[in-house]
Order: sequence, then C-alpha cells, then structure tokens
Amino acid sequence: MQNTSQFIYRTKLISKSFLFQGLENEMTSLSDIMAKVDNALEQHNIDSSSCMQRIVCSYVNEAQKNIKTGESNTMDEFIYGLTNNSLFGYMLDGSTIKQAIDMGKSGDAEKCGSLYAKCPVSRENIAKVVSSLLPA
Repeated sequence: MQNTSQFIYRTKLISKSFLFQGLENEMTSLSDIMAKVDNALEQHNIDSSSCMQRIVCSYVNEAQKNIKTGESNTMDEFIYGLTNNSLFGYMLDGSTIKQAIDMGKSGDAEKCGSLYAKCPVSRENIAKVVSSLLPA
C-alpha cells in the first residue's frame, strides 16, 4: 500500500512539474511574441507605448459615446464598467494608461489622436508591420 501511495504522490509531483513548466514555456513564448511585435513596430517608426495609450484612449472614448447614445455592445459595457471602477482606477493611478483612460473619458475623440501623435496608425503601417512578422 505504501508503494502505491508513493507512486501516486510522485505522479502528482511530476504532473505539477510539467504543468508549471508548460505555463512557464507559454509565458516565455508570449514574451517572445510581444518582443517581436515591439521590434517590428520600432522598425516602422511606430512607438508601441504611444500606440497602446492611443488605443486605450480611443476605446474608452468610443465606449463612453456608445453608452450615452444607447448603442453600446457588451465590449463597450465591459470597458465602461472597468474604467469607471474605483479599485481599477486606484491601481492605475499615476500611470500613462490611467492618463489615456481619463483622456478618453473627456469626450473629445480628436484629443486621442493629437495627444498620441507618435502612433501613426494607418492601414499601410499595420500591413507593413504584419508582413514583417510573417515568415519569408
């Protein structure tokens, strides 16, 4: 009986080891992908930090507008709820993402584009970045 319980215990340890190793590998893969995307953006003179802020600002602005006009969808409601959550706001306080959220809440969609002008998002730019990520 003792051999059986030792076997089960060891099997569980090995299973957990493979599980955590798998998660670690997944996180490394995700980090590698993000680094490649960041490098591709940089090669095309696109500031990834500024683009993240611009995207956040634009999404928050659009969600606010859609909720006010009664044309919101589930994503708009999620964004609105999250960005108006006091704990979420407290956690992001002082960050550039919080500034982008606040700018999006201001209701002026043009400010998102002008404030984050280092993010020249266009179809052509995105196509170039995506093609540079694909294998030759």
